[in-house]
Amino acid sequence: MVVKNFKRIFNVFVFTVFLLSMSSPLLAHHEEGKAYDLSDEVYTVLELTEAKKYNAAKEKLNQIVVALDTGHLSVSKQKLDYVYDITHNTIRHLESDIQNDELKMDKVLSFVLMMESVQNPNSQMVSAWEDRLTEQIQVGLESETTELKSEFSKTMDFYSVIYPAWKAKQSTELWEELDEQFINLNNVNNEEDMLNALHVMQKTVDQLQTEQPTDSKEDDDASFGWLIISVGGVIVFTLMYVGWRKYKGEKKQEKVKKVDDL
Repeated sequence: MVVKNFKRIFNVFVFTVFLLSMSSPLLAHHEEGKAYDLSDEVYTVLELTEAKKYNAAKEKLNQIVVALDTGHLSVSKQKLDYVYDITHNTIRHLESDIQNDELKMDKVLSFVLMMESVQNPNSQMVSAWEDRLTEQIQVGLESETTELKSEFSKTMDFYSVIYPAWKAKQSTELWEELDEQFINLNNVNNEEDMLNALHVMQKTVDQLQTEQPTDSKEDDDASFGWLIISVGGVIVFTLMYVGWRKYKGEKKQEKVKKVDDL
């Protein structure tokens, strides 16, 4: 599903919120002699895709598969299998001659969000996307009839990108229900059903926001509660963006060199 251009601006803000919240930037490439950093490799895939170096991004994803094979991600088998599925699906999209640059970027962004969700249950990056989805649902519910179709499409765009991350952080017991709902949402084609679908999404988000994590260690679900963190609106996003541009300028030379060498 194509993600509209307005999402691109928000992507920058979301990446900023996440990057500036971390004690050590995940975008810094691991140096020779340092231990393998799965998070670092995930964001390298994003950088390569932004640079339209799809073969290099695909190779990096294949290396991530090897890392998963050798135990670099500690989650339940069912969740690990899901991570494998999304990773291989991302590789297929990068290999495709049919998918355009925007669709490939969307697929990689969805992969990155999923990996963030799996590795960091309190990720501000994922939380910001969840907040934005909630806001977009409300916009759709309050829209005029003439705007409903467009707003519903935007909502589904957000939902489709964040869905793997959303699913990965929930108990596997909820997966069948979430998958069925996702399929039904993609089959909506009239205004009445669109409104009903938006209400269903709103109810689902509300339920998952208030759901308490379990104490079970067998399925790793205690680590994946639904945590929504307010990022403070457009003013905060703008300030974060300014800070990120400064940070990016300081790191530009070393990052460009690393990506260009791949």
